[in-house]
Amino acid sequence: VNLTSREFVIFNHLYRNPAVASTREELINQFDKDLDMTSRNIDVHIFSLRKKMGKIHISIETVWGTGYKIIL
Repeated sequence: VNLTSREFVIFNHLYRNPAVASTREELINQFDKDLDMTSRNIDVHIFSLRKKMGKIHISIETVWGTGYKIIL
């Protein structure tokens, strides 16, 4: 699966912490401070990741009130 650099950063964080829901803030903190990442940017990248990862049967679930977690 081909990922953009930002998608890879998000996927890598979720993959390394599969049992824990990651907040949008935790995902934003994975990027350099000079990048202007917002929670909306995270949502858009998660949407794209879900489409790409669905092809290989990896899903990213929304944990309401918390954030996102990966299901392998």
